[in-house]
Amino acid sequence: MANPSSTLLSTSTSAPVSPNCQNLEDQFLLDHEKHWYMRQNSQRFPWRGIALACVLLTFGLTFIVSGILILCGILTFQSLDKVTPYGLIVFGLLCIIPGAYHIQLALRISAGNRGYSWDDIPDFN
Repeated sequence: MANPSSTLLSTSTSAPVSPNCQNLEDQFLLDHEKHWYMRQNSQRFPWRGIALACVLLTFGLTFIVSGILILCGILTFQSLDKVTPYGLIVFGLLCIIPGAYHIQLALRISAGNRGYSWDDIPDFN
């Protein structure tokens, strides 16, 4: 007579097992990877968020460079206060910080670094 514990271990599961899998743990890992891959590819690319980040980065760089050039005296305007270049630099920093953050985030996502997904960037829908 067969051992009852061996019959419990040999019962088949309802899910079909791949011929390449040695046991149920391997099948679970394959299914998990398949669902992870499908979940990663089903995410939408946030075009508006990336475009806004590029605009913020461009404006931030422009304001910082123009503020520095005015502060150094390379650019001169007759009707400027002494505070204007500092305002341009501060406004440039306020634009460049979120723009650069979201651009580097998009670069890390496109490079395939773990822990980053397109859900981290706002989509503005």
